[in-house]
Amino acid sequence: MVGRRRGVLVGTAVAAVVIGILLLARTAVHYYPSDLRGNPLPPAVDWQAPDTMKLVSSAWSDGGAIPERFTCDGADQSPPLTVSDVPAAVKSLVLVVDDPDAPGGTFVHWLVWNLPPATTEIAAGEVPPDAQEGTTDFGRVGYGGPCPPAGTHRYFFRLSALDMILDLPDSATRDQLNAALASHVLAEALLMGTYARH
Repeated sequence: MVGRRRGVLVGTAVAAVVIGILLLARTAVHYYPSDLRGNPLPPAVDWQAPDTMKLVSSAWSDGGAIPERFTCDGADQSPPLTVSDVPAAVKSLVLVVDDPDAPGGTFVHWLVWNLPPATTEIAAGEVPPDAQEGTTDFGRVGYGGPCPPAGTHRYFFRLSALDMILDLPDSATRDQLNAALASHVLAEALLMGTYARH
């Protein structure tokens, strides 16, 4: 009886230690969104943390469904966006919209750079003056709305604040944009929306 009780106590102590280690490991890791295949998305400074730059839309709440108007089933118009808490040292803003759930891998729907740092509103269907748009995976310059072949896909609107103004042609691709902004990102914000065709 004594031996059995001692074994139970030892087992309980070991379990407590293991749980404690797991909890510490969890708090030490910063989790970011991943695609449907479990591949992590490029990290942002934080996921809409209170003290960082923010990106929201009046058309849907973060994580909600994107209205049809802004998809290939509607007017295929870019959605209204609101920007806030941009750091003072920022020289320009970059907006990238992509779908990590696309069958062939992450699909780029919109590339916009050299947005003025004073930008607070991006109206539906418009791009602020002086901003440039790049070539999406639709093979054209400009916005291409959600158009998933099947199921519900997630669409990430990622706003990056840079310490420089980019020198890129309108035909630039996601890879060219990524290379140009490397090491120049001061802050980021994310807005996510979902869409499924009916």
